[in-house]
Amino acid sequence: MPDLHSVLFYVCLLLSFWNLTILIYQGAVLGWNGRRSSSPALVAGLSLMLAGAFFVFHSTALHLARSGDWEMVKQLLPGCLFMAASLASLFLLNVILSERERQTRSPVFSGIPLFPDRSGLYLSVLALTLFTANEASFTDHSISRAFATRSINPGLILLGLACGIPVVFAVLVLGRKRPGVDEQGKKLLARSSYWLFALLVLAVISWFVGWQQVTGALVLDLLAQLSILIALIQVSQASVRYEVFSGHMPRLGMLLYFRKTLIGLFVVSVLNATLYMIYSDVLWPMVTLSLISLQAGYVEYRLMKDRERLLMRMQPFARMDVQEPLFRDLDRVDPLLFQLREELGLQGIRIQATGTYGSILGDRGMRSSGDIPPNAEPSARIQLKGPRGVLGELQLYGQKITKEEQEFARSTAERLLDYMALFRFSRTLVLLQQDYMNARKLSETSARRILHDEVLPEIHSLILEGQSPASQSGRLAAIHKKVSNLLQEMPGYDNTLLRQGLLEAIRETMNKPGYASGHLQIHREPDIDPAQKEVVFFAVRELLRNAVSHGSGVVELVEIPSDDPLNWMLKEMDRNENPARQRESPPKIPKTPATHPSPDSAGTGQGLAIHSAMLLLAGGGLEILKTEPGFAVRVFLKDRQETEQGDFKPSD
Repeated sequence: MPDLHSVLFYVCLLLSFWNLTILIYQGAVLGWNGRRSSSPALVAGLSLMLAGAFFVFHSTALHLARSGDWEMVKQLLPGCLFMAASLASLFLLNVILSERERQTRSPVFSGIPLFPDRSGLYLSVLALTLFTANEASFTDHSISRAFATRSINPGLILLGLACGIPVVFAVLVLGRKRPGVDEQGKKLLARSSYWLFALLVLAVISWFVGWQQVTGALVLDLLAQLSILIALIQVSQASVRYEVFSGHMPRLGMLLYFRKTLIGLFVVSVLNATLYMIYSDVLWPMVTLSLISLQAGYVEYRLMKDRERLLMRMQPFARMDVQEPLFRDLDRVDPLLFQLREELGLQGIRIQATGTYGSILGDRGMRSSGDIPPNAEPSARIQLKGPRGVLGELQLYGQKITKEEQEFARSTAERLLDYMALFRFSRTLVLLQQDYMNARKLSETSARRILHDEVLPEIHSLILEGQSPASQSGRLAAIHKKVSNLLQEMPGYDNTLLRQGLLEAIRETMNKPGYASGHLQIHREPDIDPAQKEVVFFAVRELLRNAVSHGSGVVELVEIPSDDPLNWMLKEMDRNENPARQRESPPKIPKTPATHPSPDSAGTGQGLAIHSAMLLLAGGGLEILKTEPGFAVRVFLKDRQETEQGDFKPSD
């Protein structure tokens, strides 16, 4: 059963090892990041490395104390205390650098302001210099003499000034308000300064209370190391927060890596402390811990650099402009796909839209780049998703890539699909607006010509001729018919849909030549706006017409149970299921029949791409559920509140 002395010694050695690993790990991260881009980061990294060297001396001193070699401990004591005082000055220097203006790169000391920051740093350096000179020249006033006689001499006073001045000035600097400084990082540094100040108070109290027994010394050492550990973690977070991430703490991935690394270093420290208790050799555990910490710091540095490179690679895909090529009907998907293929080093890449995006994009929903052999199997298939479900599929050809690269390709392809759908949607609206303006202009011109050249002269002649009422009545009836025909030809005149209802209008369309026949398995009139009814009717009519041109000509319209105001499915049936209308079947085109434009759609639109866009505007969409054998298309409208809350936004 281990005694209290052994347990305290083990915990002290464990904390010393853990502090050593954290300091070297964080020093490596800051040093690698600052060696080319940031001199202050390099200073912070070197100061943490120097602090790691202090714990090398500390672990060695614990080993010598356990071996009973107190003479060697006394020889190491001045050097350890000098290093502790140096660390206090370096801590103040890092605090000062954290307060500088950080917009451009500057030399190490260019950001150091005037009083009180510089004065505190100079005073601490002066006290440290005097302490060094005193230790070298005056044996009777040395720190070793003070510890041996338990008296206060100049060496002890100079050591207290060298350690206390930087901490006090750091508290003063961090306590003042300055605009433009990262507040969260400042809070972390302030907390670390408070813990260091508590460490100074603990040292003063221990001097007057006394610690002649080894157990008491180990307890004080344990408390001091805990204070240093807490301050160290907060200083590390504050330094990495600014020097690496420009004032912002790393995102969840890097923050999680930081925490896991601390836990991993703790586990390694426990193993090495346990091995030391068995073999009593402190050199190899410290070498092992130092190498592991350096490797962890370098791995984190590489992860940060890979993250930066990934963000740089994604910049072209984040700047996809829709407005500039909109009026030329020329999107930038092909060069972006080429760039994505080059970034991943693939032989070929293909993106295919499905669902609502497939109906909007039509025959432009499949785009590819590179050499893709016929009937070639992709090396990877990545499903592209959005808030409303599956958007499409990304197919990669050539060499296999890593999971990280697949994730990069997936997010990029989802943005590309959003861009493609948004571009086609905007282009459709532009074409609709142009067609509307042209049709309106022609309609107004035709109406003006008929009224001016035919109707008005006829009315004028009636007024002048003074004919009998019987003859005037016949001529007035002819004029009325002309005006009536003119009104019927103008857009927006037909209100049959509003009078009969949506279901009756669809049922009548199924009985007309040129449209698919079938079964209407819906008996409840949908509770939607008149404008939405019109959009749904024209979309269903286009589907019925396409079913004749590209399918069997026999369909079934059913309702899908849901909470949406309208959720219908139009699916193709076998001709034998509806023998009432036997006609010659046209050649069937199995690939995405719902996206083919109608050959005789000049009077109603330009195929289902337009109707899908109009449904999207009305708060719904058109989704291709199946293409072969037979097609199935879903027509739906969402609730207005869901649409206003962003349910129809592109995928993130």
